[in-house]
Amino acid sequence: MKLGYKIIIALLVAGAFFYLKSVRDHKLERFEQKVKKLITDIRHRDYFAFQQELLPELTKRVSIESIQRFMEPLKIKRDVKVELASVKEQNSTSSVAGYIYSQTLKLPYNMVFKEYNRSRLLLLSISIGNSTLQKDEEEFPIIQKR
Repeated sequence: MKLGYKIIIALLVAGAFFYLKSVRDHKLERFEQKVKKLITDIRHRDYFAFQQELLPELTKRVSIESIQRFMEPLKIKRDVKVELASVKEQNSTSSVAGYIYSQTLKLPYNMVFKEYNRSRLLLLSISIGNSTLQKDEEEFPIIQKR
């Protein structure tokens, strides 16, 4: 094989490698930015902004009081850093796990996101430390008598 062909093949392999790496890095950065935004909402106790990050089906089933109960035990300071440990994707859902840490704090987190309208990541479930966001109790069933 001629030297020119070898160079072209090496450049194509290197180009493919760097392209795949940049796609993976972009995806990880997207999840990291989303996690940081949610942590900021928790830190500021911004219940309404946090609720807007939930799937529309969950927005109806998770009240502001539930979000408040979820955020209450979390004492997250301004100097926290977010570390992604793993990202597992399956169909349109992605499970993100990692740690929130500072000098005095290290909390594990687990968040499940769902791709919404192929452009936006919305929260399906979240757990930070011992605090887990719960849906409200089922509504009182209305039974019709005949």
